[in-house]
Amino acid sequence: MEDQKFDKRLIERRIRNGILTREDFDKHMAALPDAESNVDVVEATVEAVKAERESAANEN
Repeated sequence: MEDQKFDKRLIERRIRNGILTREDFDKHMAALPDAESNVDVVEATVEAVKAERESAANEN
């Protein structure tokens, strides 16, 4: 249950309902290791959106 206590999807609800304090959450976040070096930048294009934008641009 401890792992789920800080589930990102539930944080605001847990704080609002008094299950978790903002201070406990802030303390938890500050204790997390910095994982910036593990980041991989990925660029992606969604073809349907790209085609829609190109079509709109051609109409102008």
